[in-house]
Amino acid sequence: MKKSTKKVLWALFIIIVMFGSTFTYVILSAIPETAPQQFQEPAEFLVSGYMNETLKEVYISRGYTIMEFHYYDGCCQELQFYIDALPEELEKQLIIEKINDGTGPRILAKSMYGLEERNVTTIDDVFVSLCKLLAKPPIDCGLMELNITAS
Repeated sequence: MKKSTKKVLWALFIIIVMFGSTFTYVILSAIPETAPQQFQEPAEFLVSGYMNETLKEVYISRGYTIMEFHYYDGCCQELQFYIDALPEELEKQLIIEKINDGTGPRILAKSMYGLEERNVTTIDDVFVSLCKLLAKPPIDCGLMELNITAS
């Protein structure tokens, strides 16, 4: 093949590719885009009973921590008051399921950082577990870590 024929073929190839990309752009821009699904913030951060498992996974993937608090009637009022106040205290990144199943008190907390299950008797037990799992842990978690490593 002659050099001039090769050059003509390459020029035609480049012209076809450019017109093809322009034509493709026109067609793709004419197709309407689907609107992205809107993510709804949780309506409640303190739930009585279990939540839907699919919904839990969606919230966890969005950075929320889900905590099941299992307790029995007459159990640990101070601990319950503390847990009720946690979502507001932690800037609404924690969703709590309060489950009165006659066991406990114990928590099962899950986030994108892991899973923590433990029996709890004090506020500190809950706090230590959450510090490991929250997407944005409070400054007290860092201070607690400093105290642990310093001693």
